[in-house]
Amino acid sequence: MYRELVSRYLRRALAVAWEFSDSLEDAEDIVQEAFRRVVNALRGFDVSRPFAPWFFTILRNVARDGAAERTRRLHAALDESEPDQAPTPDEVVEYLELQAKVDLEIASLSEMQRACFRLCVLEGFSSKEVATALGVSDQTVRTHVFRARQAMRKVVDDVAPS
Repeated sequence: MYRELVSRYLRRALAVAWEFSDSLEDAEDIVQEAFRRVVNALRGFDVSRPFAPWFFTILRNVARDGAAERTRRLHAALDESEPDQAPTPDEVVEYLELQAKVDLEIASLSEMQRACFRLCVLEGFSSKEVATALGVSDQTVRTHVFRARQAMRKVVDDVAPS
């Protein structure tokens, strides 16, 4: 049963978890913990209700809890750690160039627009799958994707006018 759950929901769960985390490793940890909690709670699951919304609610809760814990650990580590070695000038320039490109593309998108755009357009999920994963309506997802596409077109037009 566990293998069936993982094979059925892993890809979508990882994509949703990544929206709540800073790295693939953190997203994988979130998904693993969510699957562990789901398996432990399966006896209490009402089989007359759809499974996916229940699963993704647990996943979102794990992700939110994880984000809060990572923030606490980061603050604690910053308080206790010695300063890291400064980056080289070339690394600083490379980082700033990359950050400018990324900021330019996503600056006008709200958090929900980014999530819907990324999951639907970049990850290839249907708007219904994203709606279930994010706990919103299908129409809400489609609206956010539409608005994100409009904003992205505007950014692209500003960067590379025709």
